[in-house]
Amino acid sequence: MKKQYNVYKFLDKEGNVLYVGKTTNIKRRMENHFTKGHLPAECYKQVCTIKCIKCESQVEMAMKEMYFINKYKPQYNTEFVEDITIDPIEKFDNIKWEEEYIKPNKIVRIEESELKNIKEIDILKNIILNLQEENNQLHKQISEKISEVEWYKYVSSSFKDLLFETSIARNKIYNIEKNPYWKK
Repeated sequence: MKKQYNVYKFLDKEGNVLYVGKTTNIKRRMENHFTKGHLPAECYKQVCTIKCIKCESQVEMAMKEMYFINKYKPQYNTEFVEDITIDPIEKFDNIKWEEEYIKPNKIVRIEESELKNIKEIDILKNIILNLQEENNQLHKQISEKISEVEWYKYVSSSFKDLLFETSIARNKIYNIEKNPYWKK
């Protein structure tokens, strides 16, 4: 698979450039920015639009990234920023930036304190899953015990019936044996 070389910029609601970066996988890079991002949270909160340009090679990508960082001097870029005035490069300045991505709504940067809460939630979820499993096992055991109890009730009921029928039979035998007409 051929690599895709991209230079991207974050814009605030007024269109000011907040950050310029480069990537070979724009989708994954945006997900990384807005979940584990290395920039301050304020930067991500200000981002309204993300624009990018495609490049033909890694060298072109690196040159354009350095050019646009030095042209815009975004407040959140710390590398490649020189305190010099650069001459415009018409070829670069006439590039049409594509509005590839709008700030993801569902992907948000997680603060360290929120990450701790998420880890605690994961721990609680695991505890709940373990308790549910234990509950299912106990329910199964109870069902088995109830089945045993029902079986014992059935057996004891059958046994009682058998004993009752046996005692009736004994009484009949006794009565027959007592009957003078039965004796020879």
